[in-house]
Amino acid sequence: MEANIWPREPAWPTASSRSRASRLVGWLFQGPAQARFQQDVLRESLEALPVRRLMRTQLDRLTPGLPIEDFVSDHVLTEDQHAWPVESGGVLLGLVSMEDLRKVKREDWARTPVGEVMKPAAQLAALSPEAHAEQALETLADRQVEELPVLEHGHLLGLVRGQDLLRWLATRR
Repeated sequence: MEANIWPREPAWPTASSRSRASRLVGWLFQGPAQARFQQDVLRESLEALPVRRLMRTQLDRLTPGLPIEDFVSDHVLTEDQHAWPVESGGVLLGLVSMEDLRKVKREDWARTPVGEVMKPAAQLAALSPEAHAEQALETLADRQVEELPVLEHGHLLGLVRGQDLLRWLATRR
């Protein structure tokens, strides 16, 4: 007679297999539930916070005629700023960033002004200074941008960046 070396599987789940399964299911759902809870706490924290408290107001501002070459040497390489407002007479015309420079060949930087490569103000999503930080976070994510202009009566007050929101949240933990 031949011996069966394979253990016989029970026809129904045993108590130990049920407890393992329930622990596994609990573990699987703990992650999403915990993430949802953290999102709710984050949302509540940001709902009451106006972007006025987070925006950067100390910004270098550019004129539309500034050559890209001067922009890079005088601003990009020397400052901790990722987007620069382009203004004329105190009116925001647009924002220019390093990403915008890719539109122009390096050899053309000396004769191409930033006004030609900037993202025009009409294409920017802007916030009021009293907008909630939650709205800023959602707009940053929806538009897939790193910063948003904060405007009051058409005048630029500052920029709010995703980094600024994350830094604020990190200090509140």
